[in-house]
Amino acid sequence: MRVQLRKKTEHELRQEQLPPSKIVKAFTYIQAPRILTWDKPAGSPEQLVLATSSNHPEAVAWVARLYDQFGLTASTTVR
Repeated sequence: MRVQLRKKTEHELRQEQLPPSKIVKAFTYIQAPRILTWDKPAGSPEQLVLATSSNHPEAVAWVARLYDQFGLTASTTVR
């Protein structure tokens, strides 16, 4: 209900439910098959940029490194 009232995002609710965890929003805007087929060299104008966001900077950095391993670029937001 709180999500519907826009008081908290689903990720904020999940963080409350899993307090020791570090929730990161990642891989949201890509279809799973493209993760392994869309890799491009770093700096390529065709390299795919994916967003990631979290309240935990170290978790965002971890996802950015993972994106890099897949040949993707991270656009990060830390709250």
